[in-house]
Amino acid sequence: MDLSKLPKLSNSPAPPPEPTLQNSSAEPNAPDIQPPSATTPSPPTPHLASYGAAELWISIGLGLFLLLLSPNTVKYVYGKLTGTMPGIFLDPTPGAAPGAKCDYINWLDMYGNFLKREMYRDMILFWSDLAVTAFALVLILDGIVMTFSRKRGVIAAMFVFTLVATLGNLFYFLKTFNDGIAIMSAVAVIVGGYIAMTQWAMLSNLRAIAASKSARA
Repeated sequence: MDLSKLPKLSNSPAPPPEPTLQNSSAEPNAPDIQPPSATTPSPPTPHLASYGAAELWISIGLGLFLLLLSPNTVKYVYGKLTGTMPGIFLDPTPGAAPGAKCDYINWLDMYGNFLKREMYRDMILFWSDLAVTAFALVLILDGIVMTFSRKRGVIAAMFVFTLVATLGNLFYFLKTFNDGIAIMSAVAVIVGGYIAMTQWAMLSNLRAIAASKSARA
């Protein structure tokens, strides 16, 4: 038989066997390899931003500095609470002790005759001092609350107080705009708005964290 007339076999290698998910028979006790199951990733935990030591220092320091610049509201409230005369102005009463203080001024005419007495609470200065004092308290309390508290009720109360103080400064700024720019109230509106937004972000994160914990429970 002439073998040269037979068709030649191809020298190309045979295709490799398809891989199986089971182990070979050489390892009968080995567990079967299963494809990884698709798992739903858990939602990320919201980031809870808070103040650090530097923010606490700046916030409280600026608040105390403003109270030193404008102490009349604190003096007035302290005098009313203790039943003493608030020491805001020099006492204009004839014969008063040198350096004695009071919470009113006397208006005189050009000849030195008495016209009227104006109390501190009736002056525009009272509202100016009150606006600055409220902003100073916002700075001090915000630094403490945002650093140490994680309770939504406390932060919500601080948020409301910040809004009231900021809107009060805005009202005073607009009310006295024709008489000149109230610089401190303008600063209070800008910074107070930023503080309120920071507090709102903290409240939103706390709500998200509470919702995430409830979903995992």
